[in-house]
Amino acid sequence: MTTNREVFAVDPTTRAIPNDGVAKVAEPRTDAEYKVLQYELSSFVCDGEYRQGIERILAAYLANLSRPAQPAAWISGFYGSGKSHFVRVLEYLWRDITFADGATARGLTSLPPEIGDLLRELSTAGRQRGGLWSAAGTLGAGAGSVRLALLAILFRSAKLPEQYAPARFVIWLKQNGFYERFEREIAAAGKDSARELNNLYVSPFVAKALLAADASFAASEAEAKSALRTQFPTASEISDDELLRTIEDVLMLQSSEPGKLPCTLLVFDELQQFIGEDPTRTLHVQTVVEACSTRFGSAST
Repeated sequence: MTTNREVFAVDPTTRAIPNDGVAKVAEPRTDAEYKVLQYELSSFVCDGEYRQGIERILAAYLANLSRPAQPAAWISGFYGSGKSHFVRVLEYLWRDITFADGATARGLTSLPPEIGDLLRELSTAGRQRGGLWSAAGTLGAGAGSVRLALLAILFRSAKLPEQYAPARFVIWLKQNGFYERFEREIAAAGKDSARELNNLYVSPFVAKALLAADASFAASEAEAKSALRTQFPTASEISDDELLRTIEDVLMLQSSEPGKLPCTLLVFDELQQFIGEDPTRTLHVQTVVEACSTRFGSAST
């Protein structure tokens, strides 16, 4: 007599599910999180709606590379239908990251030839521009500013502080070539830079490291702290122009070619829950999506 487990390619009683059956759309940071991602890629079944969805998104993006705007994609489905799993896999197929053991996202995933061809075409487009990059995350239903919530996702994926003021400060450091020296000074003091940046205005270690990296920033640590408050203020809301300038700054930092934007995929998970029945939030999301599609042209989707 044949048992249920014998009809599966892999015996389910001998295989653990590292993510407990729930895909979380977020940039992995620990070894355990990267192992979960490897499992999700290797277990992805690129067939049916999954296959059609990936094909439609990639084909639409590539078809619009020479046009002034990229169409956005809305992924819908009932609760538990696998939307998060789909975008999670799509994000890492997009930039084809290499894991610590040498495996690649596309190498781990079993893909139909047509999808493989589209991904190779995407890689070619990336080499002609500023590379391939992606940012993905879940929008919290209780978040305040739509613009800052979207930026927090980009910041996390770019390995920047998630709060606006510290992120803008780090962007400034990187744009001016001060970041590596700043990081070395923080490390030499035996401190964690992420923790100190959360205390941007009051941390003596931030002020000291900043002056070591850029002696012209201020005449003293006290003046440096005051200048940080002025130049990188805390914000509960920002304008669309500030949002778009910040997105562009982040993308430029990810570019492999100076002056060129990378081919970028932005994924915002649980958008419907985030919007809820708030018409103001709906309008803000619509404005942001339209602005991104037109401001960055064929670079992002």
